[in-house]
Amino acid sequence: MVIGLVLGASGSVSLLLLGPATGYGVLLPALLGLGIGMGFLTAAVVAAAMRAAPADRPGLGTSVNNAARQSAGALGTAVYGAVAGDPVHHGSFVSGIHLMGVVGMTVWLVAIAITVVALPHQRSGPRSVAPRTQPSDSSGGPASGASRNLVSRECP
Repeated sequence: MVIGLVLGASGSVSLLLLGPATGYGVLLPALLGLGIGMGFLTAAVVAAAMRAAPADRPGLGTSVNNAARQSAGALGTAVYGAVAGDPVHHGSFVSGIHLMGVVGMTVWLVAIAITVVALPHQRSGPRSVAPRTQPSDSSGGPASGASRNLVSRECP
């Protein structure tokens, strides 16, 4: 997880190198750092969400993670665009990108600190889930009818 956060922070720092006449060669490290960093981070966050969710509700962790990721991505894109402004006005656009580079770098660094402090330093594999068994009726055999479904349609 930390690798993705460090790459994201480096991508945000790279935004500070942009100027009105900057070519794509200077923009590329910023885009790669942000994109690859998010790629590393997404897999780690999904795994953490799955471990945090109750064993009998694996969809809960992934659905909350997906909703948060999509909402934050949309909000981040909107904020970056609003702060940067119109690219026709080169000076204010570059100033806005620089500001968002600093803000983004700060957010990435805070996330690194939280990750290092809060997450246990363990190298364990995925959590094992006990196999589900079919309910049985009073005779000891599998239950008949609709109760044979392994997925309950009731919410606890």
